[in-house]
Amino acid sequence: MSCRHELLIVSFKGFSDVILRRAARRHSALMEASLTECPSALGPPVFNKKHPWIPARSSYRGVFEADWWQQWVPNLAPSSSWICPTKLYDLSRSLKYPGLDRISRICKGLRDGFSIGAVGSARFPAEAENWSSVFLHGEQFCDAVQGWLLEGLVVGPLSRGQLPEDIRVSPSAVEIKPLTGAARVCVDMSWPHYPKSEVDLSDTRPTSVNSGIDISQFPVQMVSTKSILTRCLQAGRGSFLAKQDWSDAYKVHIDRYVPTLCKIL
Repeated sequence: MSCRHELLIVSFKGFSDVILRRAARRHSALMEASLTECPSALGPPVFNKKHPWIPARSSYRGVFEADWWQQWVPNLAPSSSWICPTKLYDLSRSLKYPGLDRISRICKGLRDGFSIGAVGSARFPAEAENWSSVFLHGEQFCDAVQGWLLEGLVVGPLSRGQLPEDIRVSPSAVEIKPLTGAARVCVDMSWPHYPKSEVDLSDTRPTSVNSGIDISQFPVQMVSTKSILTRCLQAGRGSFLAKQDWSDAYKVHIDRYVPTLCKIL
């Protein structure tokens, strides 16, 4: 008695001929481009000053003369908030937003001020000199700060004698925007940079504002690439993806808690 065995081979084709031809053309174009000469490096962007009435200085270190400060357009009075809490709540309710309790908490913060959560030695007065990038790009830095004054985001210019004694001065730094040459001002809220093992919020030594914030009480969750791709997959083919850049998203405008902020910023 004999047994007959048959072997069946099934071939699966993963991509259509159209996709394969398109990939081949793309590969050929990339290989051809890789053999071309690289363009010359772009020079630094041209900086167009938005507030030309502020005179440029040869040095941005030290204490500046009063005549120079008088060229600035000051902002010495608190201005109203950019966001009206009443309108925000009414709009959310009219649109039947499902998280009105969250909107209520946000509106309360807009009216009364938001707590950043810093406690203990993170609130002690301390002063630091700005990072070297501020002195290197002083003209761009001053141009950006003058814009903040005109927008009502900050109050000033003020002399040291006009400020409380127990203030927190965190150092600033500057990043130059690659297309416009303008300054992106960054405030280092992690200064002074002590290792976590050396931070004692019950000690008398001032620590950074960030080190005094309990992240479990004030969590920050940024959107991830995986989350974006998941939403695109859920939306399906034919949908559109848009990105909106909020240039003022990280600017906080609060006028009711100025005395507290003077001690911790």
